[in-house]
Amino acid sequence: MADTKVKSKSAIKLEPAVARRRAKVDEFVGPQDAKRAWTDAPIGIAFSGGGIRSATISLGITQALARRGRLYAFDYMSTVSGGGYFGSFLRSLFVPESLRGVPGKASAKDIEKAFHFADQVLTDPPNATTIGDYKHPIRSLRESGRYLAPGGASDFAYAISLIGRNWLAMLYVFALATAALFIVVQFVLIAAAYLGGLVEPYGLNVGRGDAYFGVPPVQFEEMTGSPAFIPAAFLGIMSLGVGAAYWLTESMSYTPEVEDQSKKKFFAVWFVTFLAFLFGLGLYLRRIDIFGLGEAVVQMSLLASLYFRAGLLILTLALLFSIVVFLIGIKDRNATPGMRRRLTKSLTIINIFATACVAIGVIDTLAIGIRDGTFGWGVGDGPGPLTALILYPSIAYLIKKAPEWASGVDNALIKKLTSNIALVALIIGVLMFGMLAVGIDVIVHMALWTGPAWASQPFDGTWTIFVITISVLFLMTGISGGFINLASLHPLYSSRLTRAYIGATNPHRLRSSKGLTDGDEKDHIASDIYQQTDLPIACHLINLTLNETKSENKIVERDRKGRRFIVGPEGIAVDGTAIDYGWNGNAELLSVGQLCAISGAAASSGMGRRTTLGTAMALTYANVRLGYWWKKGDEPEVSKPAMTKTYLAALKDWLWHYRWGLIGTYIYLFNEMTAHYTQAHPRLYLTDGGHSENSGALALLERGCRFILVADNGQDQNFSFSDLEIFIRTARTDLGIEVCVADPPATRAYVGRGNTKPFLNMAQNWRQAALAADGPGIALLLTAAAIDVANPDVTHIVWMKPRVFDDMPSDIATYAGENKPFPHQSTSDQFFDEAQWESYRRLGYEMARHLFATPGQMKDVPVIGGRV
Repeated sequence: MADTKVKSKSAIKLEPAVARRRAKVDEFVGPQDAKRAWTDAPIGIAFSGGGIRSATISLGITQALARRGRLYAFDYMSTVSGGGYFGSFLRSLFVPESLRGVPGKASAKDIEKAFHFADQVLTDPPNATTIGDYKHPIRSLRESGRYLAPGGASDFAYAISLIGRNWLAMLYVFALATAALFIVVQFVLIAAAYLGGLVEPYGLNVGRGDAYFGVPPVQFEEMTGSPAFIPAAFLGIMSLGVGAAYWLTESMSYTPEVEDQSKKKFFAVWFVTFLAFLFGLGLYLRRIDIFGLGEAVVQMSLLASLYFRAGLLILTLALLFSIVVFLIGIKDRNATPGMRRRLTKSLTIINIFATACVAIGVIDTLAIGIRDGTFGWGVGDGPGPLTALILYPSIAYLIKKAPEWASGVDNALIKKLTSNIALVALIIGVLMFGMLAVGIDVIVHMALWTGPAWASQPFDGTWTIFVITISVLFLMTGISGGFINLASLHPLYSSRLTRAYIGATNPHRLRSSKGLTDGDEKDHIASDIYQQTDLPIACHLINLTLNETKSENKIVERDRKGRRFIVGPEGIAVDGTAIDYGWNGNAELLSVGQLCAISGAAASSGMGRRTTLGTAMALTYANVRLGYWWKKGDEPEVSKPAMTKTYLAALKDWLWHYRWGLIGTYIYLFNEMTAHYTQAHPRLYLTDGGHSENSGALALLERGCRFILVADNGQDQNFSFSDLEIFIRTARTDLGIEVCVADPPATRAYVGRGNTKPFLNMAQNWRQAALAADGPGIALLLTAAAIDVANPDVTHIVWMKPRVFDDMPSDIATYAGENKPFPHQSTSDQFFDEAQWESYRRLGYEMARHLFATPGQMKDVPVIGGRV
């Protein structure tokens, strides 16, 4: 992505959508020139991530802003995760009914009617239950505090059924892929045994004799494991050979001026090594017998003879590899770095393949032992299959629940495990997929051999039927492009969020008695219509994370592991740069509910900065996958294979071009398992916006907002302000903007001498003041200015932080006393009861009421309408 260029805000022009929004406000609210003057730069409000806690606090803040006449002053609303739940509710409240479901046309009168309805909803007293013939939307939100299971036990049963079905479907896909893999493995091993003569299975009667260096074929009954260990051994020897080749470059120099001399030194070392190889080969072939050495070689023990032969093989490989890489870079001015780099790269590839062979060998050995009863029990003995049926879902459940159970537990062992969660998750993931692979490989062996594995004839009718069946199922599943998202938890999460928050603004639902488990087509709002319709409420910037662990940007690849993906009125921007996935392209068009669900996909195989191989494996296995594989729609046209090519080359090109259509399901799942995400694929993996930047404020700073109000509702009971830290650092490194905490004089100058009470800036140490059990402070004033711009305009940021503060209503104070983490209870808690929901809503309301107590406070936010 191109670097974001920072301009002085005085040079910023309003986006067309913002200008049209202001015109709508002027049209519907009426002239208010005595009370307001539009600023020449936009202003914005950000609702951070934090699940239903953030959504409910944000509701209270917005109700206070609406009553104080400040809500319509905001041009942008940037939301992340839970803040997006509420953000989608707020803007969809202004969307006319005619644009919902199958969209029609909305007249100016329809938009004005929706505006007056929404304005009344936001300014009504909290005890309002209806608006005319409609159930009150705020009442609907209050009743949706348990949106994931609104109906209690019946909804839990529904959710468990859905989760179980999807998990079994995922297991089915893993099993198919594993079966296909081990079918190929067995074919390769049998072909290698037949052609190489290293293993002599009774059923194949190979009898090739001394195939390599006079090594007799091994009868399978003499082996203690799978034949897959034999190629692993060869690769191990090859690895030693490549390693030895590296040391042949020791006499070469990095200095270009002496490169010719370095090449001569390499040839000298290579030639001496070659002579040593010839000497050893002569001893082995009995062509040389100096001082009785030849006879000594003949009389070596079997083990010593194997070592000697392995040494000759390693030396042969070293000579071959070194001369090949030398010749590849012979035209380079300085061949030394290229040689060493290529040798090290070759060593890495060989080691990876050797490790894979060892893993396959371990799995295959266990499968053979279980199938043939070598371990004292077989497939049909004892409660093994029943144990597996219980164990697999139990482990999946534990993976889901362990983080929640571990939070807040004061135990040394638990703390140790949670501090090394990536390693623990990796071990669990490897064991789980290993167990599955062993079970599938047992089935492959049962279908392959007529009797004991490798001691009986293979390939009877059972094997033929088995291979055909697996092949057909494999291809059918591979071409099922919708499976990858349908089998995740996204459909459940998205549907419940849509009904709870966007459904609460749906007039058709509000007129009926439909519950959250009942669908309604008018809950659906297409994201392009939602974003491009001119409404008087703030333009909605929906923050997601585009997971990316493979890219040219090493900071993104290694540290951030994702980019900010923002959906707004003008289309889509990645890291602040507009891309061609806009509304007029052929990208997959998602609904508003889907976008907000993805923006809140906190638990998934890809989690931006927190992505690790271990968590990816464990969460994929447990199907804890809230993210979404989004089809970007910018695939280049596939060129037909050239007719001049051979049939084999043409087939290879065809398979490569159409691989996503043939085996896309397996590729995407494998990418999730291995945490491999890139923009080069037709689908991009989108998750929680908080995996990149949780406050949502960066998107507003990027668009040149002169004033930003931030509701930092993330879980932060220790008041470490980690989201603020990430915001400040990213603003500096990505935007070239320095964000600072205002000192007391600057705070007093901006908000006025009599309005400083709500600001933590006035304390001697604002961090300690935030952590204290009392005090009036609920916000922090920040200033932001471009670093390399002469006389830049200053953006003021009011960073609201939920905390227990002085003069709170008594019911909130009582609730806080009985629930100590309040207002930072766990984000994983998505089941708010009435007291919890109302405490958070009223807390947000009181915080905003204190910040905007009088019309003179923070004049960057004009007063427009309101009831106070």
